[in-house]
Amino acid sequence: MKTFLNLTLFALIHFTSQSQNLYVRTSTGYNFPAARSNIENYLMNKWVAVVYPYNVDRFQYSLGKGQNINVELGYTTKHNIGFELNFSYLRGMKNIHEGIYFENDIFRRELWGQFYAVNPGAHLLCPLGKTSLKMHVSGVFGMGNMYFNQIGIFNGEEWMRYENKFSGGYYLGFKAGVDFIYPITNRWSLFLNVNWVNANYSPARAKTRYVESSIDKTHLLSVGERETIFTNSIEKGQYNQDVPSQRLRENFVASSVGLQVGIQWNLWTKKQEED
Repeated sequence: MKTFLNLTLFALIHFTSQSQNLYVRTSTGYNFPAARSNIENYLMNKWVAVVYPYNVDRFQYSLGKGQNINVELGYTTKHNIGFELNFSYLRGMKNIHEGIYFENDIFRRELWGQFYAVNPGAHLLCPLGKTSLKMHVSGVFGMGNMYFNQIGIFNGEEWMRYENKFSGGYYLGFKAGVDFIYPITNRWSLFLNVNWVNANYSPARAKTRYVESSIDKTHLLSVGERETIFTNSIEKGQYNQDVPSQRLRENFVASSVGLQVGIQWNLWTKKQEED
């Protein structure tokens, strides 16, 4: 954060004559997990807690891990301050953990997400000779799905699998980053982006599929075992297996540090007139 503030101060001091600019850019890259959190065994699927009651290994994860694709529309004023609207898609990669329960019994967990987001933000452009440095901050407002598989493997063969799909809810946070921009022509530029995302995903519902010895046995689960609703408060009363079960709303960590490469197309440019 101190480095980011120093760069901002440097840019404010070194304003130069700069053109107004309307641009479109696209980029792709990879997000590495940051601010990992833990998931305990008892999250969903009560049968897992019965079969593996003593497996207390922590499963660390971040839903922010994966490939990121971005499209952005932006505008920079003659004072080197600008605004941008970024659309992003995160194709999550699996967080995987395997714990040995007995000598030949392995408990495997897989967790990942897929998210779409709209990221409105502001930026500060600092010309550095032919290249430019751009610092930007934005909000993250999105939606998506989270997937959580719990798998039992005995003697090398999978004998039990729970597949949980979380949906609805919201994907929220904020993002900060730095771009290094290198012009190719008057209209086209290449750029390298380094960014940090602090975000969480809070689902509204979940559905469960159960497979035993490669046979789908979801129909054997009650409605309460197949469907879950996340809510801010749980209604008191006797559990009814004929309706979706209720769980308190949870936030799942989706923070990351990313590296992106992309190309920028200047749609419109107006040179600032010299005094």
